[in-house]
Amino acid sequence: MLYFLNGTLKQIQSCAENEYPAECCGILVGLKQGADKIVYRVCPIENTAAERETHFYIDPLETYKAEITAEFEQLEIVGFYHSHPNFKAIPSCEDKDFMIEGYAYPIVSVRNGKFEEIRCFEKEINNDIVVLKETIVRELDYKTGHSEQTNKTEIGQSDEWYYII
Repeated sequence: MLYFLNGTLKQIQSCAENEYPAECCGILVGLKQGADKIVYRVCPIENTAAERETHFYIDPLETYKAEITAEFEQLEIVGFYHSHPNFKAIPSCEDKDFMIEGYAYPIVSVRNGKFEEIRCFEKEINNDIVVLKETIVRELDYKTGHSEQTNKTEIGQSDEWYYII
């Protein structure tokens, strides 16, 4: 599961709405605990792609800066997020190609400038078979420990869906 602590999920939603009709992007900083990832801080990054409405690009120097700051805070990069303006929150072929195993990739769908949904994917490689795993996104209240599922799609009995790509 991907847990967002107090207000970090709202930051991503706001970023996606504010950058619309361009794609927003950024880095998730937190901790990995087993298969779970907990987001303590969101680092919005300027999208420097040439075609910002359909692509995003995170400057590697920005990733390096986020990594150094996270290490200082005894945290780590746990994922990378971006938005899909007027499109579903599912990975494009390009998104799938650039995913790195071990990181969370939340995608925010924004329609007509308004947040629609967020879905998160992770890449796994098992015996040379590349699989995309969809994971639950939850917002966690750090003070009370209460978590709330934020995916708008029905997940069913399992916390994860798998897609062979």
